[in-house]
Amino acid sequence: MSVNRMVIGTFWRNSLAISAALVACTLPMPAFGQQAEPLFSNPPVLEETQPGAAPMSRFRKSQAAVTTSGRRQLDLTVKFIENGIYNPATGRVDKVRLRGYTAAGVNPKAPYVAPVIEAAPGERITVALHNELPDDGSCAGHGDANRPHCFNGTNLHSHGLWVSPTGNSDNVLISINPGKSFTYFYDLPDEHPAGTFWYHSHRHGSTALQVSSGMAGALVVRGNRAPTQNTNGDLDTLLKDADGKAMQEQLLVFQQIQYACFDANGRIKTKVVDSKVVAWLCDPGDVGEIRNYSQFGPTSWKESGRYTTINGLVQPRFQSKVGQVERWRMIHGGVRDTITVAFRPRRLGAPEYKATTAEAAADYIRQNCAGEPVPYHIVAADGLTTAVARSTPTVTLQPGYRFDALVLFPAAGDYCVVNEPVPGTASVTRADQDRQLLATVSVAAGTPVSNIDTALMDTLVAAAQRTMPTDVRAAVIADLRDGLKLTRFVPHPDVTTTKSRRRKNWSSSSI
Repeated sequence: MSVNRMVIGTFWRNSLAISAALVACTLPMPAFGQQAEPLFSNPPVLEETQPGAAPMSRFRKSQAAVTTSGRRQLDLTVKFIENGIYNPATGRVDKVRLRGYTAAGVNPKAPYVAPVIEAAPGERITVALHNELPDDGSCAGHGDANRPHCFNGTNLHSHGLWVSPTGNSDNVLISINPGKSFTYFYDLPDEHPAGTFWYHSHRHGSTALQVSSGMAGALVVRGNRAPTQNTNGDLDTLLKDADGKAMQEQLLVFQQIQYACFDANGRIKTKVVDSKVVAWLCDPGDVGEIRNYSQFGPTSWKESGRYTTINGLVQPRFQSKVGQVERWRMIHGGVRDTITVAFRPRRLGAPEYKATTAEAAADYIRQNCAGEPVPYHIVAADGLTTAVARSTPTVTLQPGYRFDALVLFPAAGDYCVVNEPVPGTASVTRADQDRQLLATVSVAAGTPVSNIDTALMDTLVAAAQRTMPTDVRAAVIADLRDGLKLTRFVPHPDVTTTKSRRRKNWSSSSI
């Protein structure tokens, strides 16, 4: 188990974990009361601060070594944002007012998702974080540090980066209270791997509440280091199309935004069937909120009837083409649900999805998304390139997990992106999960693919012939032909059985 996963597992269990910010994409928001399978779009990239802006600092800068001149200066603001989230159960867009990230150039009316932070190995990322949330009074007078508190206090955690955890760097012990600003310095070492990471609030006592508001964003480290005879390179240098550009990328931030609407007595409005809560309700004119941790009971996610969003959109529509290899960067930036991703063909002539209950949603998928899952290939986990492109029909993301997959569709038509059922023993909620429709994919016609493994290998071999240096090209191609191995792109050697045994013996002798 990776360090990331051990940490995630610990702080999800004590329920006070994760936070950081919603925001905005560049897609227009559908008018309230309607939505027609919104077209998927990658989140906007956070633009650099205008030259001359002076960031504020309370600590001296991190001591991590930076040997390049790369600098990336960014600004983020945390505030309440009014927007809307589509609810398929009612066919309406619910108005919401939630804590979120915004920045210059980010449309506050676009779907809820934080902007992407992009960086390169060896760079210093400077982020000035401004807390414009109001003082909620919950920071003062709390007697137990393990009780939820300081709902409007925040901080910033760069999840997975190889950076210092102290001072102005990735310091989760900092509290940026309402009306305050703070500047972070993330010094990426020269050897930092390229990959898919993410950022979110991590203030103890308010983490889950803020991340459940959608406060989470992608952090992508892009690399241009080709492999040599003595060093491994970045997978980015292989995943190029015929024009030398990066292969088509789909950047997905999964979130579970568990907003509620309240009656005059402060109680959550609910739909009750046979004395059982089956959904939370928002009437026209209501505004959904996340007020406190009373909204996060053990079974509350299923009872709420809320839907996992992708880049702030409920059930968006992707576009692809037969045989086109795409890199899907998948980030679980939510806190309420385990996600198991499968691509299943959708039945020709299937009706528009509309399901008012979890059972109805599962029934729709059984009738219209019943084909065998289309396999895809995992090429990175938690930001690190794997030693082989592993074919799989599904991959499971717990909160905090990331997977990069190479996806290609073998035939034209529509596909369902399905969240497969999970038993309670494997779910972050400890409750059984039914199938849910996450999205759809519209695949345009092209030459049908009879064997996905072979088609992917041919595509990557052709890319290697175009992009790899002459002295390693043959080795890279030989690896690809030998079971889609990515030996020349892993960021560090595997821990072997011998090394593991030595570490175990050392640990035992040191107790």
